Amino acid sequence: MGVIERFIFSRGAATRPGRLMDAEPARERESGGAASMPAASKAAPVAPGAYSIFHEPWWLDITAPGQWRVVQSLSNGRVQGEMVFCTTRKGIWDASSLPPLTRTLGPVIYPTRAKPVVEFRHRLTTTYDLIDQLPKLSLFHQLLDPRLPEAMAFQTRGFTISQSYTFQIPGERTAEQVWDAIHSKTRNLIRTAQTQLTVRPIADPHLFTRFYEANLAERGLRNAYGERLMSTLVEAVLAREAGQVLGAYNAAGALVAAIMVVRDRYATYYLLSSRARTGHGGAISLLLWSAIQDALARGLRFDFDGIGRTSILSFLSGFGGDLVPRIGVERTSASYRMARGVRDASAQLAQSLRDRLHEPRT
Repeated sequence: MGVIERFIFSRGAATRPGRLMDAEPARERESGGAASMPAASKAAPVAPGAYSIFHEPWWLDITAPGQWRVVQSLSNGRVQGEMVFCTTRKGIWDASSLPPLTRTLGPVIYPTRAKPVVEFRHRLTTTYDLIDQLPKLSLFHQLLDPRLPEAMAFQTRGFTISQSYTFQIPGERTAEQVWDAIHSKTRNLIRTAQTQLTVRPIADPHLFTRFYEANLAERGLRNAYGERLMSTLVEAVLAREAGQVLGAYNAAGALVAAIMVVRDRYATYYLLSSRARTGHGGAISLLLWSAIQDALARGLRFDFDGIGRTSILSFLSGFGGDLVPRIGVERTSASYRMARGVRDASAQLAQSLRDRLHEPRT
């Protein structure tokens, strides 16, 4: 592979991973003036794998303003791979984790079109180079795109590997095949909702945000992502035609449910949803079915975006998608591990004491 040159683009470099390396020289955007940075002299040979909408600079500028950086691996002036990461301060700890509403990240490696054993070594060596450029932080955690096979590189560099899951519907399936695979209870919900609701795109990003906030307020909840961030992101997605918001309206013309999906050249991702208390129980299922059909028409797979709870597993499994693993990588400092261990032990002790206090007396 030759001698690898290393440099870092900070705070939202002008170059997009896999997009603009043959365009203008990269510049580091800082407050108080822009400083010129070295740029690769040649474009990467072929399109990269595992580049998603979540790697896009405009997405990161909204979800992690002033916090994201990119490390690049170069060989003979050509970009071999890139990796986005975000840094924040959590108390006394310097940490890196996924920004809000960002489902996955991980390395973007340019393939070589060589035979498999050469390609494997190329991906491994490039990933090692990217890992070695990451700053020393108290906590580094990312959830990798399901297309990435590079988890073993992180493991051999001392990262802890974990596994979670998402459901995906492949884009090569027909709508008829997908409908046949959906559980009968889910199909019945969709059919019933179709008789009472009308699905229409929502072009006004603020309408979706207001609807989302109102439903949270009615339940006594707060927006975990922040109203301003969500509103800005929804507006940007619609302006770039990088997704859509779908609404379900009742016979009186009132909005009773809405979902937001985003997409890139590979997949459509289920991102957000909200339903009014009085909304039909099958409204979200109907909206998802509409979004799935749109994804299939575009030749895109549909990603349901993770399984966090038993209720979510039960709901999403009804759509008959394929269970796909997603690998998490994490590295922590010794002091952070010690502090986390003390915190976890304290929480377990407190729970044990609460359990004893509530034990029945004989």
